[in-house]
This record gives sequence, structure tokens and C-alpha cells, in this order.
Amino acid sequence: MLVNLIHFFQKFGFRIAQRLGERLGIRTRLMRVMFIYFSFMTLGAGFALYLFIGVVMKIKDLFHAKRTSVFDL
Repeated sequence: MLVNLIHFFQKFGFRIAQRLGERLGIRTRLMRVMFIYFSFMTLGAGFALYLFIGVVMKIKDLFHAKRTSVFDL
């Protein structure tokens, strides 16, 4: 059951740590650890921040279409 849960989050997760890590030039694992430590230090505010960033990134992806060239209209 735990393996199925991990697989679900890996497949359908927001990929927030990966995207922020790539943008900031930080390894993904370090970003995840920083979110976990931040969540423990602020008693759950880090988790709320993580969800908020995920929703904002999903909305941004819906409005921002990634085109490979000028002729892809």
C-alpha cells in the first residue's frame, strides 16, 4: 500500500521541488529536505506553502503554452 502511495505522488505530484531546484540551480533532493525542515520548524506552514506554490505553478502552466517555434500557433 505504501509503495502505491509513493508511486501515485511521484507520478501525479506537482514537481515543485524539481522545478524550483532547476530554476535556482539547487539539487532537487536538497530542495525537498529544505521543505521538510521548514515544515517542522513552522509547524505545518511549510506544507501549506508547498501546496500554494503547486497550485500557482499549475495555473501558470494552464495559461502559458510552451511553443517550440514561432509557427506553432
